[in-house]
Order: sequence, then structure tokens, then C-alpha cells
Amino acid sequence: CDVVIAGAGLAGLATALHVLDDCSDGLRIVILEARPRIGGRLHAVVPGCDVGAAWTWPGESSLRGLSDRLGIQTFGQPCRGQSVVLHGKMGRVEVPGAQAGVTCGEEALRFPGGAARLPHAILEAIRAQDSGSQVDLRLGTAVAQLRQDGDTVVVETGP
Repeated sequence: CDVVIAGAGLAGLATALHVLDDCSDGLRIVILEARPRIGGRLHAVVPGCDVGAAWTWPGESSLRGLSDRLGIQTFGQPCRGQSVVLHGKMGRVEVPGAQAGVTCGEEALRFPGGAARLPHAILEAIRAQDSGSQVDLRLGTAVAQLRQDGDTVVVETGP
């Protein structure tokens, strides 16, 4: 294979998309992901309920450019009101004013439907752009070791 990407989180999938942008047809890309799902820290237990990263701050121009490219709209992050915390057997716990001291400004943004939409949208873009290249996504495949053998990098997978 020509390119191996360790991880199918936001960075790994965005890297695959950029490699496809910059390289010619016929390139073979393997994306190895230890988890049985894509997304890394961007994960939702149910659609729209992010349990990982959930919003973008000012200065994250790469993320904002990527969401623009994918056609994913954003909306301002509200910082007043009640926070909802989900914690195991406790169920729904409302914490009044938990974010009262947070200043979000106009540039703190969220993604409708949750940030966990981003990796899925990137994967769709990869598949749409994969003309002549072969992109192989392998879920449940952890990278165990990287080593150099002359001019070759050997990627060993395992538990």
C-alpha cells in the first residue's frame, strides 16, 4: 500500500481526504482504526448527544474550513441557561447555571445534529472522491508497532 493512516478519528479521516486531494489516481490508502467505529473522540450515544468534543472555538480555521467544504452548517454556542449532565445510573441531572461564567462570544460554534456527524461526512466525501484510488477502512484493527526496514515502513497490527 502507498499510505497507511493510523486512526479513523477526525484527524485520520481528514488526512485521507487531503491525500486524495493532493495525489493522483491509483494511490492505495489503508486507514487502520482500533475501535469498531469511526470518529475517535467525536462520538454520540444517540444522534445529537455528543459525549466527546462538541463545539469549535475561534481560531480553529481548519475545522471550520472542513465543515464548510462538507456543507455542514453551524450555529452559535449558547453559554447561558442550564447544563444537562448524563451520568450512568443517575440519569438526567440538571445543573442550573453551570456555565454561567463561560464567555463564548459570537465565534464559538456547534454543529446541528452533533459534532459526531463530521467523521461520517468526511468518510462520505472520501468515498465520493475515491475514483481510481483504493481506500480500505479497517475497523477493529489496532496498530501494534511501526518499524523501518530499509526504505520501507512496516506497520504491524494486533491486539
